[in-house]
Amino acid sequence: MSKRTKPFGALILVLIIMIGSACSMKQSTVYKELPEDMALNLILKSVDLFKYLSYGGNDVLYENGDYSKRRITDEKINSKEKIISLLQTIYSYQLSEKIYSDVLKFYSESGHMYQPNFEFIYTKNWNKVNIKSINYKGNVAIAIVEVPDEADENYIQCILNIEFIYEEAYGWKLNSLIY
Repeated sequence: MSKRTKPFGALILVLIIMIGSACSMKQSTVYKELPEDMALNLILKSVDLFKYLSYGGNDVLYENGDYSKRRITDEKINSKEKIISLLQTIYSYQLSEKIYSDVLKFYSESGHMYQPNFEFIYTKNWNKVNIKSINYKGNVAIAIVEVPDEADENYIQCILNIEFIYEEAYGWKLNSLIY
């Protein structure tokens, strides 16, 4: 090697090392582990919250004998902002929005909150949920859980994958809809 190419080769080598270390730092971001008790707590809270919201809260009103929709009069959930805020205490931002509009179908009309009058059938006994394992990929944790489905006198054990996502500003949030 000539004297001219040695500094140039060293410069190239330094640049390759710097780029490589920057890339490996990006890939090795470590997220706080999801404790099993936190996962279980989020699961149980989400089931309770989903039931509460699916019934329209504690206070609904059917207007003029129209039972196709119910007016939400519960002060805790009488606006989109309140419902989304409540959902985001447990669920990820994206899932909160989806639950609000696509699953529970809340809507505003004439300054009031409404929801179609429908029922969900709850057959899983979440009080008997058992977390088998939690696996991680970046900011996502997948909990493999076993929960009994008690639709009739014979029950079966369901194995489900429940996704959690770590949001930098808020910590671990549920990213799967369960009820």
